[in-house]
This record gives sequence, C-alpha cells and structure tokens, in this order.
Amino acid sequence: MAPHLDVTTKVGFLQQFLTRLRNRCTEVETLTSGPGLVFSMKDFNDCLSLFARQLIKYGEEELRGRCETQNLREYQYHHIIYVKQMENLYYRKKCEQLLQNIETLTNAKMLSQGNQMIYELDVGARELQTLKDHYYIMENSIRKEIRQEFNNEIIEFKNEIKKKSDEV
Repeated sequence: MAPHLDVTTKVGFLQQFLTRLRNRCTEVETLTSGPGLVFSMKDFNDCLSLFARQLIKYGEEELRGRCETQNLREYQYHHIIYVKQMENLYYRKKCEQLLQNIETLTNAKMLSQGNQMIYELDVGARELQTLKDHYYIMENSIRKEIRQEFNNEIIEFKNEIKKKSDEV
C-alpha cells in the first residue's frame, strides 16, 4: 500500500500524542463530574511540542513527496512532449522526402515518356524519309520502264510499218 494512503502514517503521530498524554496523566475523582484526568503543564507542553514537531515533520514529508511526484510528472510530461515533437519532426521530414521522391519519380516518368515520344517521332520521320526516297526511286524506275515499253512498242510499230510498207 502506498505510504500516503496508509491511515497509520497519517494519524500515527496523533495516536502517539494521545497515548503519551494518557501515560503522563493521573486519574482523579472530581466532585461534580466523576472521574477525570490531571497532568502537569510541563508534561502537556512536552507532549504538545512533540506532537507539533511530528505534525510539521509529516507535513514537510508529505509536501516534499508531493513536490517530488509533481516534478517527476512534469519531467515525464516534458519528455513525452519532446518525444512527440521529435516524432512530429520525423514524420514531417518523412512526408517531405516522400513528396520529393514522388515528384522525382513523376519527373523521371515524364522525361522517359517524353524521350520515348521523341524517339518514336524520330523513327517515324526516318521511316517517312525512307519511304519518300523509295517513292522517288520507284517513280523514276516506273517511268524508265514505261518509257522503255513505249520505246519498244514504238520500235515495234515502226518495224511493222516498215514491214508493211516493204510488203506493199
């Protein structure tokens, strides 16, 4: 049991005062009231002085104990507040780092997609240029073939005409 809750601790010095007073007194028979107690002023003052010292000592001990308890509680609360502030700072920095990481990842992803688009655009432009080159070459080749065919046909017609003219 806690010392500040123990009843004998709180009233023990009062019990000592009454017991000491009872032990130093003398029982007498009074004329009108019946039995009574008589004690000397010196004994009464000694008992009262001892009682007062014990009461002051108890009060000082109780006050000191409560002050120490209060100081411990205050220290604990300050420590808890400090720990919570450190946790708050830790989580704030962690959130800032997380936001920075998200921003970095987003920028990297955007850059990657931008580079991919530029690459695909470059590949498309090269393919288009290759197709244009091939169309030009193919157009020239087809024209040559058509000219060659027309020239061949013309030569054939001329030969036929010449043959027919020679026959006639």
